[in-house]
Amino acid sequence: MHVHMLRRRVSASIAITAVAALGLAVTTAAPAHAAAVLNVAIDQPLNPIAPSTVFTSAITVTNTGDVASLPSAITIYLPRASTANAAIGRVLTILNAVPCITYTSRFSGPRRVCTVPAIAAGATFSLATYKVTGPATVPFVGTSTSVSVGGPSNSVSATYTFAQAGMPDLSGGLGFSTSTVFMGAPGTMNGSVTNLAYGAASSFGWHIDMPGGSTNVVITPTNAATTCSVNGVGIDCTTTTLANGASFPFAISYNAPTVPGSYAATLTIDVANSVVESNESNNIIGAANALTVPGSAVNFSSIVVSQPAQVIRGTVFTRSVTITNNGGSDALNVTFTDRFNQFPWVGAANGSNCGKYVTYGGRPSTAHYNGVTCIFLTPIAAGTSVTMSYNLSVPLTLATAPVGDTVTLSTTSFQQPGSIATASGSTSVLGGTVAPTNLTVPGVSGNAVVGQALATTAGTWIGTATITTAAQWQRCDASGANCADITGATALSYTPIITDAGSTLRSFVTATNPGGSTTAASVPTAVVIGAVAPSLVTAPTLLPGLEIQPKFQWGVTTGTWSGTPTI
Repeated sequence: MHVHMLRRRVSASIAITAVAALGLAVTTAAPAHAAAVLNVAIDQPLNPIAPSTVFTSAITVTNTGDVASLPSAITIYLPRASTANAAIGRVLTILNAVPCITYTSRFSGPRRVCTVPAIAAGATFSLATYKVTGPATVPFVGTSTSVSVGGPSNSVSATYTFAQAGMPDLSGGLGFSTSTVFMGAPGTMNGSVTNLAYGAASSFGWHIDMPGGSTNVVITPTNAATTCSVNGVGIDCTTTTLANGASFPFAISYNAPTVPGSYAATLTIDVANSVVESNESNNIIGAANALTVPGSAVNFSSIVVSQPAQVIRGTVFTRSVTITNNGGSDALNVTFTDRFNQFPWVGAANGSNCGKYVTYGGRPSTAHYNGVTCIFLTPIAAGTSVTMSYNLSVPLTLATAPVGDTVTLSTTSFQQPGSIATASGSTSVLGGTVAPTNLTVPGVSGNAVVGQALATTAGTWIGTATITTAAQWQRCDASGANCADITGATALSYTPIITDAGSTLRSFVTATNPGGSTTAASVPTAVVIGAVAPSLVTAPTLLPGLEIQPKFQWGVTTGTWSGTPTI
């Protein structure tokens, strides 16, 4: 007979502080939050259990606390013998030589009080096993037994219910592997047939209705006792035997209908009533989840334009366009054009492959900058979304944004390119001022060596005009943190001194305008190297006098040297 061996864990937590357990004194104080937490667990089967099944439960104790536990008492309560469960075999085996004391009761079952040793934090201790053997013949109503384990304040239990050997009870399931398949494209479906009871099923039939218009239907059952035939979009199968508790899967491949729409499949079991079941109501399994066949390979029906509701004149803001491919196939070589009229394009905000969009008009025809065009270099997968973002500037003379700025999408990869969607967005422009915003941080150039000059840029800034900048050099630790101002170092250049050796240097630039001030820092330099001793490059040479005589003086050159200035 088939045996259900699925288990679940039943557990309870027992918190025992290191000070209170067993009343022992503690000589070293643990943190106030430290405690041992004992979690008692029992393996329990998924009931009911088939007759004659042997099931063994493991009884364990886990310390889920943050300190080791002290020796602790755990009680195992055994069931009281009765005529109803007398045929059930029950064996309790204590493990790891744990000492236990057995107590008997007149009105309840026996109990074992066992003292488990100290358990390290995070460790699991195996206390016992409890083996239960079901009888070969079970009464119609079934029979059961149990065991429970308790600690100082709580307990957990496991129950073993043995079912009768009864009539078969057929069930099944059916579902599409994916909820969307493009017109005529291949798809798959998975299903199963199960005998939920403990009685074997003799020959029975089952039938599947596939979505209307499906082609190339092939079913592959994994049960050797099952044969199937395909009749158009219908599948008829016969299973000659299915053991109690047994189940088998099957797979179906097909090509989706060529007409767009929503489709379903149905599974019917035991259509001829060849099997007498305990519950005939589950013969009709019903419909699988819906299958959607979209009308085109690519569908750009969802476009969202995002930008601030309000912007300030003379500032820069980010506009984002999110595109969703709701079709059934990947979209290739997708481009879109965003027309936003009076907002000049500053540049891509996230590395998007975008450029200016220019139109021509007037007499004579002249070029007018009117938006941006973006190209997706990678496919937009079916069912996914992508976002392109770019920065736009707000002219100082612009009072309000034009209404109806639009985004238009297109693709050239498919004969059926899907819908060409548009979306719009507008914003209002305020006349206030805004503090400077840093676009690129200051950059430091030069060698971090004592005596060699470093230079910094001011970085780039946006904001209400006019923006002025001021620099301040700071000395930082080797990781570029814990910085402090260097007195008097407020120029765009700075020459490290011996005090800087072993530190890093950073330039901090503060930008100021009528809207306020903002500071941006450069990345740290390398650790400053101290003074380097002179090293000879060209040797000194003698310069003889006008005549080689004892009273005429000779000269000498100093030679050339390398090293930290000044030499």
